[in-house]
Amino acid sequence: MKSRTLADFKRFFIAHNKVQTIFCKKVKKNIIKKADSNRQMPDLLILF
Repeated sequence: MKSRTLADFKRFFIAHNKVQTIFCKKVKKNIIKKADSNRQMPDLLILF
């Protein structure tokens, strides 16, 4: 039971991770664009 749920969790985590990285890349690009104009990049990048 334990190993099965762990495998399920890994499968979910890997799939979730792919979505997360794609999303994070887009968000970070937007944040960096905004941060460049605001000059507050270190503060914003600490959040991620």
